[in-house]
Parts: sequence; structure tokens; C-alpha cells
Amino acid sequence: GTLSAVRRLEDVIYAFARVRARCPHATLYMVGEGDSPADRRALERLVEELGLTFAVTFTGFVPMEEAWRLAAGSAVCLSPFYPSRILSSTSPTKLIEYMALGRPVDCNDHPEQSAIIAQSHAGLCVPWGAEAFADAICRLLQNPAQAEAMGARGPAWVAEHRRYDVIARAVHARYRELLEDRR
Repeated sequence: GTLSAVRRLEDVIYAFARVRARCPHATLYMVGEGDSPADRRALERLVEELGLTFAVTFTGFVPMEEAWRLAAGSAVCLSPFYPSRILSSTSPTKLIEYMALGRPVDCNDHPEQSAIIAQSHAGLCVPWGAEAFADAICRLLQNPAQAEAMGARGPAWVAEHRRYDVIARAVHARYRELLEDRR
């Protein structure tokens, strides 16, 4: 992942401060680096200012298998995509990875994330913002059976809709359709 300033991840840190007030045993892993060292450092300073250093771990870049291990061991996985023209066209890889791991997700309104969560029911989709993120995270943490049921929906949905062979068949069918229309 990237901790780039354009992603506005300070809102995740503010959300986590709210989560800690309601769920005092919660911890947060920030996996990845910024586009520059200043990006990560700004987030680390905010964590220090909020008195959360004992509960937040910055891992830096880690091998993919390590990132998956951390996600698989998490009670809730967060997929924040700041609403912007640049990020609106992105495909939420981390959301799909979390779902494939069977983890409940908290994500924000984003064209693809919103559709995926509406179809899969594998998590919660909320408006961008610290309060909304915190409320959704706490809802999942405080209702572990409901959270696990959401997470359990993810692997089957991913297998049916997001495996590369499934995507390739859909793209192939669409191209054939477009070519037929031109004849």
C-alpha cells in the first residue's frame, strides 16, 4: 500500500483515535510507505500528537505474504479511497484481497467499492470521514459474530466475480459484443 499524502490517511488516524475511545484494546497497522519519507512521517507525528504510538504500528513496505498475514489476522480491514477524480477510477485491490481472506471490511463511498459491498454484503461502506469510519469499525468490533458473517461472504463473491479467468471471460465477451455491433 501507499501512505501518499494524496490519500488523506490522516482521517484514518483520527478515526482510530475515536475507535480507541470506544474500543480501548483496538490496534492499527499502517502497511506501506509514502511517496516520500515526509508522507509517512506526517502520519507518525499525528499518531504521536494523539497519544496513540503504543497502539499504532507502521510496518513500511513488507512482502505481499506478510501483508496478507497481517490482514488475515485482523478483526476489521479498512479500504480508504479518498474521493477524488484521480482515485475514482481506481480498482480497489486491497478490498478484494481482504474479502478473499474472509475479513470484514470497512470502506468508503467510491464507485467500485460501493458496488462491491452492495453486491457482496462483505462489509460496510460509509461516507469518507473520521466519524463514519470510526462508527463502522466500532460496529464491526462490537458485533464480532455479525462481522465474521460479513467476512465469510467475501471469498465466494471474489471467486465468482474477481478471479482473473472470470474477468478475462467478461472482457472477451464484451469485446465480442462490441465487434458484433460494428458489423
